[in-house]
Amino acid sequence: MIGAKPGATFADARRRDILHLNSVKVLTRQLAPKFPMFKAGQVLTSMCHLDTIAVVDVDSGKLVWAARGPWEAQHDPQFLDNGNLLLFDNRGSPTASRVVEYDPETQGFPGSYSGENTRPFLSKLRGMNQRLPNGNTLIVNSDAGNILEVTHDKEVVWSCSTGGFITSGRRFSSEQLPFLKGGPHARP
Repeated sequence: MIGAKPGATFADARRRDILHLNSVKVLTRQLAPKFPMFKAGQVLTSMCHLDTIAVVDVDSGKLVWAARGPWEAQHDPQFLDNGNLLLFDNRGSPTASRVVEYDPETQGFPGSYSGENTRPFLSKLRGMNQRLPNGNTLIVNSDAGNILEVTHDKEVVWSCSTGGFITSGRRFSSEQLPFLKGGPHARP
């Protein structure tokens, strides 16, 4: 922490920056029908130091929904096309991080991954997740510098390690990267 006294703890950071908004995702018109409790244009936010995810109506400035779950210091919540949310739970268990799928209507957990088929992972800072078109989940373990892809059955499809801290990671399709499709600077 910049400007922190020697020996400052995570609890100190939580007191100093109580909201610590670390993610904002807009609910698209395409996904809005999957989330009947929300409207297109509302935003999903993550308030890390409050262990809270919330949906805000930016037009009215009102909080329309919020949840605190068995997650702590969460990052990167995502709207999924099945009506659930996906989030990186930094410290939801005593010794590991995990990625959880959360149903905002039932408050249930249809799935989670914490390294069951490999080894547990822990990222006290950051961390990301992305549901891929094939149904697998991409996980970025920022602290350890690892990226992995896991199936719904918790099988690791592939992984890589950078040996250092990773700030972010996403998978993009070729349609999302039109500059690769041609032109004078495109790769063959």
